[in-house]
Amino acid sequence: MKKLILTSVIAIVSVLICVLSLSYVNTVAQYSENSLKNIQTLVSNSQYKSALQEITELNKYWQDNQDLLSVILHHEILEEIEESLSLIKSSLEYPDNSDNINFWLESARSLIKINNLKNTEEPSLANIF
Repeated sequence: MKKLILTSVIAIVSVLICVLSLSYVNTVAQYSENSLKNIQTLVSNSQYKSALQEITELNKYWQDNQDLLSVILHHEILEEIEESLSLIKSSLEYPDNSDNINFWLESARSLIKINNLKNTEEPSLANIF
């Protein structure tokens, strides 16, 4: 009987950890996605200083959460997103004269990676099989 109770407690704790991890990843991804969309809006409105400030805050937020995310997720995905955010920041610090094409390409790439991050972590039949 003790083994059954212990097994049940371990199973419940495992499920709880999985749910909390999923929630945490979704929260970080959603914040990052909203922030990137806000940065795109700021660049569209030619508010480059505000956009640079926003990407700096997003980089700091990403760095603050990277340690726990690296326990939950694959490092390659996180490194790609971090690299992408750094390239966005660089393109805003040193804008080019070609309508910020580097910014738009990299921000679109970052949004896709963050969406893929959320989608691959959600429990679904496609992810299970």
